[in-house]
Amino acid sequence: MIEAHPATAGIVFAILAGVVTFLYSKFFQTKGDTLTEQKSVASNSGNIVGLNIGQEGDASYIAHDADTTKLFVESLNTQIARMQDELKSVNADKSKLHEQLGELRLRVAVPENFIDDAIKTSADTQDRLTRLSNEVDAEKLKQAKDAAKVFDYSKAREIFESIRNRNELAVAQTASAEFGLGEIAENEIRYYDAYAHFKRAYELGQGKEELYAYARLCWALGKYGEAEPMFKKLCEWEKQDFGVNDAAYARALNNLAQLYRAQGRHDAAEPLYLQAMEIRRKALGEDHPAYATSLNNLAELYRAQGRLDEAAPLLQQALAIWEKALPADHAHTQSTRSRLARLYAERPDLRDGAEMS
Repeated sequence: MIEAHPATAGIVFAILAGVVTFLYSKFFQTKGDTLTEQKSVASNSGNIVGLNIGQEGDASYIAHDADTTKLFVESLNTQIARMQDELKSVNADKSKLHEQLGELRLRVAVPENFIDDAIKTSADTQDRLTRLSNEVDAEKLKQAKDAAKVFDYSKAREIFESIRNRNELAVAQTASAEFGLGEIAENEIRYYDAYAHFKRAYELGQGKEELYAYARLCWALGKYGEAEPMFKKLCEWEKQDFGVNDAAYARALNNLAQLYRAQGRHDAAEPLYLQAMEIRRKALGEDHPAYATSLNNLAELYRAQGRLDEAAPLLQQALAIWEKALPADHAHTQSTRSRLARLYAERPDLRDGAEMS
């Protein structure tokens, strides 16, 4: 997953014709996620650790109870029912709808892998609606915010669309409305719509938050050529704003490295991974989940190159950090254990070395 600006919503997954495993094999991503080897938009947007544009190093974990999860699942089932109705239309894009239905059903099956991002989108939408208090009728605003609390964004969408369509509205407010529509579209698995909204929001606002979101959707949809100059620009912005020793700069370097890796440009990715990892080690410490993210990403690069002797200790160290920092059932921890098991299956001697150390 792409690591995001703190104000940006999380984990995205995307499209491969009719195949759910292309979307999410966890996820990657994560948050989010997350650490599978699927060559898909899912791994681009949320399954590769470190590509979660949101919190530094994917370290956050949002607490939630059974009632919240129940509401989330109910909202997913509502979306499923709506899409099933859309399938009955002769003009429906049935291939795309089936793909979206596949991921929605996966989310219903394992809501714990997606609930944190859903909570974040809900909170962001409510906050964005609050900032429109001078533009929207108070009762409509309250209804939209109440609906967003239970993951229903229909009323929020109406408000954002209404604001966007007011020709007299200031550019900044239009950009905010476009961004809000982008967050909702991304949460509802309408990735091409989200891409268009975030692109428009950036064109209008030219801010870091808008650029992170636009870059994330380019990544998620495999638009690597379009994404590359954005990731480079984000590196320059973070460097200018925070300096070369700050974790924010490390996050931007990691994202650019992830892009290069997705393009098969391993020689370009490796030095960026190493630089990001060293910055995080010094700035955050060797017990921080963001440092584990860097260890993991470098390990995955080495695995792709067949450098298993170098990959194994990095994965082992990342797992140890996540086991201490994250809940026992977190996707990062589970997926890392799974990948280590596959690595040990290829090279049993590496397991022996880990047990002896």
